[in-house]
Amino acid sequence: KKFRISLTNTGAHHRIPTGTPDRHIEISFRLFDADGRVVKYKNYVLQRVILWRPFIVDLWDGRIKFNETKSFSFGFAAGSKPAPARLEVEVLYGLLMEKQRRKIGYQNKEPITYSLFRKEINLYGRVEAE
Repeated sequence: KKFRISLTNTGAHHRIPTGTPDRHIEISFRLFDADGRVVKYKNYVLQRVILWRPFIVDLWDGRIKFNETKSFSFGFAAGSKPAPARLEVEVLYGLLMEKQRRKIGYQNKEPITYSLFRKEINLYGRVEAE
């Protein structure tokens, strides 16, 4: 079985996410068994990566351009053991990567990551979205 989610930048006339290079979008797929254990997962991160020293250099830019669509997929074998029971797909907007937060010692009182979209797919037919 294969699942896919697509994100399109239709409103911002610049790449998203925007702001400081620490901003990022994470797309995660998590496959659970009947007991709620994660049996397979895959994460994608859309971000701009910069080398700050000795001078500023863009290493790569995986953000979404204006009017661009990016698709992300996740697959698994239908007969897998343990049997897959539920798939969770989530799109998160992050202000700062957790690794960087720890490195700089930032003690945030507010969350640094926000859920933009979350969907649970019961592989036996029921779908729930937030």
